[in-house]
Parts: sequence; C-alpha cells; structure tokens
Amino acid sequence: WVGMDTSILGFMAPRELLQISEWAKMVPADGVIVEVGSYLGLSASAWAEADSSVKVYCIDKFDDLAGFIKNTSNYPNVIPLRGDSPNNVDYPGDLIDIFFLDASHTNPSDLEYIEYFLPLIKPGGLFCGHDYGDSRYPDIMTNIKLLEDMLGQKVTHHPRTSLYSFRI
Repeated sequence: WVGMDTSILGFMAPRELLQISEWAKMVPADGVIVEVGSYLGLSASAWAEADSSVKVYCIDKFDDLAGFIKNTSNYPNVIPLRGDSPNNVDYPGDLIDIFFLDASHTNPSDLEYIEYFLPLIKPGGLFCGHDYGDSRYPDIMTNIKLLEDMLGQKVTHHPRTSLYSFRI
C-alpha cells in the first residue's frame, strides 16, 4: 500500500482493499480495469496503485466529482466516467481484464451493467464485486445466481470479506 491513501472516505475494509490490490497486480501491462461505483476513490486508488500503465475506468454518478479527482490525483491512470447506467456513460469500448461492480446493488441497474460489460471482459479476465452476502441487497445474490448459471461455475467468495469473483 505504498502510495495508496487509506484516509479516503469509503466502504471497503482493509482486507478488501488488500484483495483488490492483489487482483490489480494480476492485470498485464497496458491492461484495463473497470470499476462501477467508485464513490470518492478509495478502491480506485487500490486498483491504480499496482501498475500505472493499466487504465482504471471509474464509473459513478460522482455527487462529489471534485473530491474524487482530488483523492485520485496521484494516479494519472484513473479515468472518471460520470453516469448512472451503461447507457449514459461514454465508455470507449476497451476490452477489460477486471470488471468490478459496486454500484446501486439493485436491479435493473446492476443487471444493465452486467449485460453491457460481461461481453467486454477478456477470456481469462475477472468479473468481481462487493457486498456479497449482505442481506440488505438481495439483488446481488439474485445476480450472482444468474451469473453462476450463465457462466457454468460457482462464485468464489473471498474469505472474511464481502468480495466475490468469477473467472471468465
């Protein structure tokens, strides 16, 4: 966590930030990470810290875009994209190494992101997200079951975190 500013307000536990950092280290040089639900940039900094050649697209409504930009200013590879659905975000279409979903936690919004971005994830890439098992967000579990059926695999729940992943 050499340069990551862990004082940024966010909803990630230290163990979750560590897992994100580990995932980010697996992305090849010049790779692409897309994070939906970036808030003020805590997790974005964890993604961006691993390799400055990796583009980290951060999608959010950004109620405080200035705060996000300030908090991620040490990471020129972080690219904020403002919007609240894939239909109104100007994503350039780059193929994705890691897609991370931590947005509204409700459908139809989360399903729209899944349907839009899943085909853009490279073979061997990672689809992952936050708040697995949180009873306040039943649509997350609905979507995980849908992904298990679509992908023909069981979700991986990362111990002592609320993070989940699928290898594509």
